[in-house]
Amino acid sequence: HLVAAAIVAVSPLAAKRWPLTWPREFDLTLLPGEEPAVTLAPSSNDGPVLVTVAYRVPTEEMEEFAATMRFVEGHRRRTGAYRWGLFRDLAAPDRFIETFIVSSWAEHLRQHQRQTASSDELLQRVRTYIDPSDGVNHYLSSYSPGGLARHVDDGEIEHFTEEV
Repeated sequence: HLVAAAIVAVSPLAAKRWPLTWPREFDLTLLPGEEPAVTLAPSSNDGPVLVTVAYRVPTEEMEEFAATMRFVEGHRRRTGAYRWGLFRDLAAPDRFIETFIVSSWAEHLRQHQRQTASSDELLQRVRTYIDPSDGVNHYLSSYSPGGLARHVDDGEIEHFTEEV
């Protein structure tokens, strides 16, 4: 308890000596977000949602790409992702898959609305590497109420309600 009390007593002095400052170069202006293009129409509460982004990165740019992706991780987490990963394809070494999970479809849509001018600049750098053959994909948990929905020809969404 004494150590904790000492830390609490010293904290204001440390804050005065080493203040936390917000970098001036960040532009926090919110940008209009685009809704993802999907075939199924999940409800707002459906989730969790897994998003994957496939990238193709030339060997000579991999180090810089990996370093930049650490900042992308921070952006994804700041805007709502609770899990994030970057994986390299063992069969195609120039291919990387970014994965992140958000709690619901509504949270993912809000994630698009939380993009700032600075984060957009960061994402523009990595978008140049997006693999056009795979790109961005959205997955809804199969155990979510909307996860077992399927597309029906007339545009309606039909849910499987089969009891086990």
